[in-house]
Amino acid sequence: MDRRRPPGPQAPQGHGRQAQGQRPRPRPHPRTPPPVGIRDTLRGHPSGTPFGDTLRGHPSQDVRLECPTRVSPIPIKPRRVPPHTGVLLLNLGGPDSLEAVEPYLVNLFLDPFLIRIPFLRGFLRRWFARWVARRRAPHARQLYSEIGGRSPIGPLTESQGRRLEEELGPGYKSYVA
Repeated sequence: MDRRRPPGPQAPQGHGRQAQGQRPRPRPHPRTPPPVGIRDTLRGHPSGTPFGDTLRGHPSQDVRLECPTRVSPIPIKPRRVPPHTGVLLLNLGGPDSLEAVEPYLVNLFLDPFLIRIPFLRGFLRRWFARWVARRRAPHARQLYSEIGGRSPIGPLTESQGRRLEEELGPGYKSYVA
């Protein structure tokens, strides 16, 4: 004997949305991956944590996740912070002796990213760079001899790098290029 009551007005069929007279949500295809609430803002990995969780690791990796619904947890491995961080200091350089002034000027005027003259290409650019360097070298040598016979940019940048390492603390190393 079947003890279930037959469906009628007093016993609504189904549960949830069906019981409230609404259409049921369509189910995703079995091969469709489950929806993930948000992505964490630190590394771009899918978060799989409930609302309000905080991932803990290195202090620079703390992440506050905002997720309105609970989703299946996906393990997030925080990336290890490398023991050292390099800081690269760049400059245009300069001649390291009075004899190096003219070759330095030739290389400077040959660089198309520093001096942009559209009609100077190939042979014309090389000729122009040598011509200008020969004309400017005597005056530039005189100026460099007044400040010690070489460009101060190299030693100044190296001292800036050392000072920067002191300010940033351990774990940082500066390199001059």
